[in-house]
Amino acid sequence: MFNKFILSVCSLALLVGCKKDDNNSPDPNKGETLTGSFFLETSVKNGDQHRSGASYLQLITNPSGVIDNKKAEQVGLSSGRCAYGNEVYVFDVAPSPDSKSAVSKYLYNPATNTFAKSGELKVPQTMAFNLVKASDTKAYMPLYTTGTVWIINPQTMQKTGEIDISSYAHQGNTPKPGYGIVRDGYFYLPLNQITDQWMPYDDYQQSDVLVINTTTDKVESLIAEKTTGLAFPSLQMEEGMVFQNESHDIYIACAGYFGYNPANTKCGFICIPSGSKDFNTARSWDISTTAIEGLGYKPTSIYNCWYIGGGKALAYVAVGELIDPKNLMTSKNAVAVLVDLNAKSIKKIEGIEPSSQEAISLRPADRYYLIGNSSASKRGFYRYDPSTGKATFAFATEGLPNFIHQFKK
Repeated sequence: MFNKFILSVCSLALLVGCKKDDNNSPDPNKGETLTGSFFLETSVKNGDQHRSGASYLQLITNPSGVIDNKKAEQVGLSSGRCAYGNEVYVFDVAPSPDSKSAVSKYLYNPATNTFAKSGELKVPQTMAFNLVKASDTKAYMPLYTTGTVWIINPQTMQKTGEIDISSYAHQGNTPKPGYGIVRDGYFYLPLNQITDQWMPYDDYQQSDVLVINTTTDKVESLIAEKTTGLAFPSLQMEEGMVFQNESHDIYIACAGYFGYNPANTKCGFICIPSGSKDFNTARSWDISTTAIEGLGYKPTSIYNCWYIGGGKALAYVAVGELIDPKNLMTSKNAVAVLVDLNAKSIKKIEGIEPSSQEAISLRPADRYYLIGNSSASKRGFYRYDPSTGKATFAFATEGLPNFIHQFKK
């Protein structure tokens, strides 16, 4: 079963194709109108257990009803992407014949309400998925399969340096770096430390983080949380899996075995407190022991999360009881929840049905949050109001709703 998971929630090493999935018809049910301009990424996958297909990028304004892909730009399936203000970076570097082996920068112009490519950086086919800015002219871009971190200038899209992290791998030549975060002059880079089957090593049940000085670009230390047995810290494509709260404590969500190992369902959060460069294990939380209010089941993984303030985070968690072992890629086992890190409670968000692992986007939009979802009845985005705790369906998409980002006016 684990071998089948290689192309699942991480959306890695996917081949590009053109055949449209017969089950990708959008939900015709119109939702409430959102205002503003957004970057949208969707994907249309084929009927081969979703191992091939294509992703689509586009600018949308005041989205409602059904958003199709007629005006979208096609890129490699499940290309990584991240956004800063009016900048979007797209990582079309999957190891496939159709890959561009490049990171492309796009800029949104609020004066003309246009969105266009402004730069490109060629990279080896190495599964780069994100970049983290230390400043406007410096960013760190981990290369997943080579055991290196590139230092780039995001303004010019030029490489300016490189950090070798291969020696920190538990096995092989790469520790498989995840999604990092910068705080107080240091880049904290979680290391996934996983096998070729995209699972934690059975003999390495811990979470590693590199602490890199952003002035010298040198690794100062490798810290490890070994107490709780939480593994697979952060996910390569999901920015919200590592975040700071109002006190500047760093929290990292750990995915574990994605719900596919009944013998080990550990998943949860680890913490590097403000003013410290090491873990405080007293603040670690294995959420697999906490029942989901409104559902009864306990989480078996964290697929994505987004901190919304006040010690609370939106999250998509896996529920093992909802997994279809014959259809791992399309199982509707991702449940949208509200996590209270202080009270250590988890509550199902009412009105949102369980989604497939491929539609788990969580992003802010004004005072709301947009929740991507592909359930048995709807495909698109919900708008969640944190003041009421209620979610309403906002708009449908043609294809899976992978990512959305609201541009600044």
